[in-house]
Amino acid sequence: APSGDGKRPGQPAPAPAPIARHGGLRGRPMRLGEAKNILKHLKADCSLQEFQKPLSEFLQMGTPDAHKMAASLVCKTWTSTMTSYEFPATPVGFAEMANGVRRCAYNQHVEMLAAEVEDLLCVPKGSFFGITRNDDPEDKGDEQADIQPTQHSTDSRPGAFTVKLQQAEDGTELQVPASEDATFWDLKCAAARKLGRNIILVQGRLVKKSAFGTFVAYGDTDPVGAVREVLVLGASLKLDATDGWETPPPSPPGGFRLHVSDMTPVAVKQLSTAPASLEAPPTFSKEGAYELL
Repeated sequence: APSGDGKRPGQPAPAPAPIARHGGLRGRPMRLGEAKNILKHLKADCSLQEFQKPLSEFLQMGTPDAHKMAASLVCKTWTSTMTSYEFPATPVGFAEMANGVRRCAYNQHVEMLAAEVEDLLCVPKGSFFGITRNDDPEDKGDEQADIQPTQHSTDSRPGAFTVKLQQAEDGTELQVPASEDATFWDLKCAAARKLGRNIILVQGRLVKKSAFGTFVAYGDTDPVGAVREVLVLGASLKLDATDGWETPPPSPPGGFRLHVSDMTPVAVKQLSTAPASLEAPPTFSKEGAYELL
């Protein structure tokens, strides 16, 4: 007699339902709106200080083990976002997510957001998502003036403006773009992209001078609002700075590459090269994560 589940004794279990064609692990392809949203969340994940500081430490080591640990750090940081979009936080899941984003790269916002995520990961542009764009001025000719992805990411948005950052000690100035919903952490990220290094994300503080001559720090999640001039402590704003932390982290030939095969939740203590400050895997919070576009 059939059992309670409708199967006869000894009858083999039915084969799992086949994955829908072109649907991948989730049974459906990634849509354009979904690609934009997942990139926004991945960018917010990568912008967290709790992510940028250990990433910089690992990349400064420059060893193969440290680069694997950096990939593990990305895996841990992205796990919540991946699962919320029904992707498993596994090498196969990361590969399918990246492929889905790449198939939506005909959209300028997807292309731009993918490049910004790769910038925050400190990997060569196009090396993770596989989206390449021809930004060589010699090949673009007159089209160069029409395509400015860095400016488009902010200046095309409602309420766009510029904020002046000034180094409080040496007076060096840097103009960064911002939007009406920007936070002070957004200003740090914009400065890091212009400077080509992440020191301001790790050690920099955005402050103002009080009536008593002391510095008062802005919170990273505080809105910029009407502020148009900000003082910076703890990080140089010089484009050619090469002292101490300002030195770009050493990279192996070809630079740091993020391989999905390394994106597994390896425990930090398993690697002898792990920074002393990371004796246990860090925990991450999306508190203060911001939406873009």
